[in-house]
Amino acid sequence: MHVKEKLKNIIILNQNSIEFLIAEYLLINEPNKILPSSSELSKKLNIHKSTLTQFAKKIGYAGYKEMIIRLMVEQEFYETKIIGDKKVVEKKKQLIDEEDDIESMSPYLTRFAQMIKLANKVFIIPSYEVDPKSMNLFAHGLISMKPTFYANNRKIEQGYIDQATDDDLLIFFVTGLDTNETNLYIKRAFSKKLNYIVFSTKSQLSKVRILNPNNYFVMNDVIGYSPEVRQLIRHQQIIKILTNLLNLSIN
Repeated sequence: MHVKEKLKNIIILNQNSIEFLIAEYLLINEPNKILPSSSELSKKLNIHKSTLTQFAKKIGYAGYKEMIIRLMVEQEFYETKIIGDKKVVEKKKQLIDEEDDIESMSPYLTRFAQMIKLANKVFIIPSYEVDPKSMNLFAHGLISMKPTFYANNRKIEQGYIDQATDDDLLIFFVTGLDTNETNLYIKRAFSKKLNYIVFSTKSQLSKVRILNPNNYFVMNDVIGYSPEVRQLIRHQQIIKILTNLLNLSIN
């Protein structure tokens, strides 16, 4: 069930309550894309922020922020149309382009998985935008088959380039705005003739000279969305890549 439908149910079932006021405010302002932060809404309704957290949890979300992000996603991807005497919710955008589906990934990921299997050690170096929890899960999955290193720390990652030998493999994820350091690490890996894989976007590749095209997997750019929705889409793309790459590597 979409967030808006849950909010409408709250209004029907909880009239003259704090929950009614929260749901009513969000539904009235949502068409104008006015979605307040928890601080703003708590002041507006004269309630504590913890009340908003409890409200969001009651309808199935981890907290108020997640509920609002999901509502923003609905604004981006769904629209309500009147067909006959019925309201119909339809998708108006696709989250991920067809080029990013598993079938088109397979030739790249199969080859990259083979590189992982042949490596003595694996070093993972993502840019700051990449979710560290996803990287941790991926690294822990690979640890079961060979030494794998992921630190989410620039000083330690810099040492990975020095430690790696031509029997090891470096895996880079280059997305977002702050990618200068990661691109410098790739140049160092190339100059040392190390084995490496780069997952990047079309816009990122336009900024740098591609040093070894066969080692690059290019993700589609995410254009025309709010920053929060863009980050969610990119996260989904990377999760899909990591899941399939890990599955191919350990089987």
